Amino acid sequence: MKSPCHCINIRFAARKVTKFYDDALKEVGLTCPQHFLLLKLSKEGEVNMKAFARLAGLDRTTLVRNIRPLLEAGMIEVDQVDGDARQKMVKLTKRGKKVVEKAKPLWESAQASLEKTLGLNAVKLLDELAELIPALD
Repeated sequence: MKSPCHCINIRFAARKVTKFYDDALKEVGLTCPQHFLLLKLSKEGEVNMKAFARLAGLDRTTLVRNIRPLLEAGMIEVDQVDGDARQKMVKLTKRGKKVVEKAKPLWESAQASLEKTLGLNAVKLLDELAELIPALD
């Protein structure tokens, strides 16, 4: 499917790549965006919700919606700071850490497969595209 609209073509490609990674991570019960969020938490440790949204490149409402399944699955915890409902800290649980470890080889395999399928030049171009997008703000 090709459109004369660059935006539609980019969205179509993004959906296909996301589905590819979602399928690869299905074994551990994650989607690609969920895996990304768990990896961010894994690197950051405990972080407040506002900072986590900024690190993930999401607005807070979208972040809350995206972490809900991770919370329900016991992969992350959200705690209030000193009982203040406005101040919330997010962190990985032991279960979340185990899932991140189980997901690692699945993600690495998906990465290698995508690189092989598209070629390194195309993958590098996609990575550079992600860097160029803020220039449109």
